[in-house]
Amino acid sequence: MQTGPLQRDLRTILLEGMAVGVMVGAGENYLAAFALSLGYGDVVTGLITSLPLLGGALLQLGSPRMVERLGSNRRWVVLCAALQAGSLLPLLAGALLGKLPLAAFAVAVAFYWGVGLATGPPWTVWVEPLVPAAVRTRFFARRTMASQAMVLCALLSAGTLLQLGQRVSTFAGVFAIAAVARLLSATLLFRTPEPRFTVEQLRARSLAELLSHPSARAGRAVLLYMLVVQLVVNISGPYFNPYMLRLLKLPYWQYTLVGAAIFVARIATLHLVGRYGGRLQARTMLWIGGIAIIPMSGVWVLSGAFSHIICMQVAAGIAWAVYELSALLLFFEAIPTSHRTGLLTLFNAANSGALVAGSALGGALLRLLGTGRRSYHLLFLISSAGRAVALLALGRVPATLSARVRPVTTRTLSVRTVAGGVHRPVLPGIDTDTASEPGD
Repeated sequence: MQTGPLQRDLRTILLEGMAVGVMVGAGENYLAAFALSLGYGDVVTGLITSLPLLGGALLQLGSPRMVERLGSNRRWVVLCAALQAGSLLPLLAGALLGKLPLAAFAVAVAFYWGVGLATGPPWTVWVEPLVPAAVRTRFFARRTMASQAMVLCALLSAGTLLQLGQRVSTFAGVFAIAAVARLLSATLLFRTPEPRFTVEQLRARSLAELLSHPSARAGRAVLLYMLVVQLVVNISGPYFNPYMLRLLKLPYWQYTLVGAAIFVARIATLHLVGRYGGRLQARTMLWIGGIAIIPMSGVWVLSGAFSHIICMQVAAGIAWAVYELSALLLFFEAIPTSHRTGLLTLFNAANSGALVAGSALGGALLRLLGTGRRSYHLLFLISSAGRAVALLALGRVPATLSARVRPVTTRTLSVRTVAGGVHRPVLPGIDTDTASEPGD
């Protein structure tokens, strides 16, 4: 039985998402652990895994202009995917040598984020028309689950490898797997056809043109709330890794299971919310998610027992899945295709700025108070308090935004989860995965 062009294209898009999932699970999720193994220290590790994201966000601001210059979304995305694979090579070399200058680590990670973020918005514009509307929701939901399943498999496999190796050089194998997976992703992207876009559709919009569009006004309140949440979450988010690995002294196999727990909970919750949450407005779901994420940082002061941490991670996975799905649905519903690349690129930059500001504030507090357990606990409590205060911004979201929750599509999931672009937990075309850090 022959496979038609549509079936081949859908299979290619599905496999590409799975390849990206391997890259994220085997490489990206272990950047903090690698930094600690190089002896950078708690505060530096927290900052070095978040500060380069701002540099990456600034790099990706040129993405709309490059798409216009190349006359193709696909050419730009394939190029960036190949460059992202190459950005892992300095980390691989550092692992083999057992040392890597801090500046080299920062530049490599910043480049990783920059080219990764740059792929997201053009990818959504390019690929969405390839999938017929009648099957789009079901297909992208399936692709999302497959991609996240591969993240989980790679996360567990890499954790097992590190647990058995117990050496800095073991990270070389982990980053090699991630780089090969991204090269496979670039190959699959190259094999994916691109619809014909007009010059107007590929044109890079000015900042004034993007911000004056009605969709910018409609989504401003949602955007403000998401940025405030990103800021306060990252006061503590980047520092859960050194807290678990240095203070709690979790072995790699427990550290890996902690990351896997939140991932499994998010996958299951996304499936259930997408299937049964259609009776609720996304704004109502955002309130539920916004309230649910408040205690997810503060509860870490109650116990450092492994069983307690696993339970907290499951709860956090549920809360963040509800938050992410509803927030992204409200924000993306109003964005037309012609403005999507530009608006999402701007949001990536603002979102990364909020992330870095939060992590810098958390780092400053740790430097002031020290890196003892009480200092970390204070950081966790401040983050939870900030999430409660952020509800004031959520109250400004107009009730006229009445989109209903539905299964995940390219409009309602972050590029981290579905696209051939960046996979930074936060808010998984945009970098939104605030839930990706263990402990969020």
